[in-house]
Amino acid sequence: MVNVLPDIRWPGFRVGLPEDHPGFRISDDGSVRTGFAADPSLVSFGGHDPYGNPASAADPGSLGTPDASDGGVYPATDRAGDPIVGRPPSQDPARWTSNPAASRYVNASGNPSSISERFGPFLADVRDFSARLEALRAPPTSTVSGRVRLGAIASVQAGALPQALRAVRDRHPALDVEVSLDDSDKLLVELKAGRIDAAVLVRPQSGGSSRLSWQNLGSQPFVLLAPPGTSGTSAHELLRRLDLIRYDTALTGGQIAARYVAQLAPRARVAMEIRSIDAIVAMVSAGLGVSIVPQPRKALLDAHGVRELRLKGGPTRQIAFVRRRPDAANRNISAVYSAVAAAYA
Repeated sequence: MVNVLPDIRWPGFRVGLPEDHPGFRISDDGSVRTGFAADPSLVSFGGHDPYGNPASAADPGSLGTPDASDGGVYPATDRAGDPIVGRPPSQDPARWTSNPAASRYVNASGNPSSISERFGPFLADVRDFSARLEALRAPPTSTVSGRVRLGAIASVQAGALPQALRAVRDRHPALDVEVSLDDSDKLLVELKAGRIDAAVLVRPQSGGSSRLSWQNLGSQPFVLLAPPGTSGTSAHELLRRLDLIRYDTALTGGQIAARYVAQLAPRARVAMEIRSIDAIVAMVSAGLGVSIVPQPRKALLDAHGVRELRLKGGPTRQIAFVRRRPDAANRNISAVYSAVAAAYA
């Protein structure tokens, strides 16, 4: 507890005090006790409890403090203002609940927990902290927006990608997806160079670079395509009788198919080598030969009337979604991945 008799030149330390009675006391709770004795040496200090009752002179636990020797008990006119938050730690209800407009510090009329209770402001701060903590615990509501540069191989663009892009547009209208077409090997080069953000491609049989983040979408089997009306159910027989329309061996899928043909029918006659699966289907439909390719979409085969033969123990290829490892948690790229994965489900 501190008794203060400030110099008359310090008006900032005489909040609410009469000019002719500058003496006041700052108690442990930060409240101010004013005195109204003619002689400053006989200043009497008084106050009220949190609910407006006169404080007992012998009660040091209330907002008031033990009175001075002359026995006078007077209401405190103001409390010490907190220099940080700009408001006093407590208010005297005996004065300010009856005339709140007279106090420049009143901040909650008629509420003892914020006007007069000793720990009212502290409890308010605790409630505010609790509310902020709950807000931090709440799940984030970040909006997916911006741009994702997505690379894809041709068979993906003609297969699952349209459905995936439609899902992205419906779920995340603020997210733009820029699609580029290329082979798997070239897409990996573009991804590592940072020119695209992600790709849907054929995963290398070695598993792929550990510096990238890989997510498998599905395994695609290779099949044999035969012209409409041809007889025979054996791939070996058809490869022996008809010319081979070879899937481009510059591609990962073409290399897988070529290795299988070399094992099954090493003397197969190669009539042509084509890069596009759609073009291969058209050639087979015209009766120009047979081909072993990754399984095309059913609608394409039905449109051309091409026969599809399953290969017993035949090869497969793994379609994967890949991005750079530092982007593994990127919300925009993850939104695109979710849509692509759903299209393959």
